Amino acid sequence: MDIHAFINQMQPSKEITSQTIQTLNIYYYKTICDEEKIQKALITPLFSFDDQETYLQSVCQSQAIHTIEELQSQFIKGNVLITTQQNYYFFNANKSLNTKPGEAKSETTIQGPQASLTEDIQSNLNLIRHRYPAKGFQMEPYELGSVSKTAAFIIYDSDYVDYEVLSELKRRLSMLDEEMIQSTGQLDKLLNEKKRSLFPTFVLTERPDRIALNLSQGKIVIVLDGTPFTLILPAVFFDFISSMDDLYFPYIVARGLVLLRYIGLFLAIVLPSVYISVVSFNPEFLRVQLTFSIAGTARQSPIRLIGRCSLCFL
Repeated sequence: MDIHAFINQMQPSKEITSQTIQTLNIYYYKTICDEEKIQKALITPLFSFDDQETYLQSVCQSQAIHTIEELQSQFIKGNVLITTQQNYYFFNANKSLNTKPGEAKSETTIQGPQASLTEDIQSNLNLIRHRYPAKGFQMEPYELGSVSKTAAFIIYDSDYVDYEVLSELKRRLSMLDEEMIQSTGQLDKLLNEKKRSLFPTFVLTERPDRIALNLSQGKIVIVLDGTPFTLILPAVFFDFISSMDDLYFPYIVARGLVLLRYIGLFLAIVLPSVYISVVSFNPEFLRVQLTFSIAGTARQSPIRLIGRCSLCFL
């Protein structure tokens, strides 16, 4: 079946916009394509060339289409179909809605870069590549979700990556059976085979500088279209304690901040249990006046001490 038969099958859809220019037919999704780009870069130049076929070959891509699903996939990606009497071409006119880098909101820094990723995957790849110009930089494209067809890329440095981890990631991606994949948080949950695990294996970040740092450490990054957050793997405990400000502050200040985080974590874990053990089982450690004060407070509460401490964690 040729391309014209596929077009005839899709014609009832009101999404498709069609135009005829001399012997050329143009088809595209108006909701996805940038019509200004189509007019300036495709339609207007066609009138100034006698050999329109040569111009189309220079600015368009030629790709064989065997099924109507493949054609629809091209339309969804923002490609314009141009058919001539003998051939057909695809011109990329995808409309990017959010391509301007904003300021990082969830991972703010004082002295470091303020730019964050966007919801456009091509803009994100551009930011990451400019931030990490190493020769070992590698990108592998993926399409996730049987319905959503979400574009994704695996990024790593071939000089530092652990290929066993890379192979395991590819295996898990190939086993995904989900119709809609629209966020990195959802992808994190789908890739984690231990559903009840308390320990995360991925780090979410929106910072290009943190992505570049982790690439230099041999880690793998998953970039997903439609979200400003990426996944970094494998994650270790220190990834959740460290901050990008640790690189930008003086050594003593940075080490002091890291030490304070460890002390805060230790106190948050230990103090409630110490309080319960002292008040409930070893009240002699406290002064008599303080013991009576705590006991009087406990009588006024209908919840036991361990219950109150559990509520504090929430």
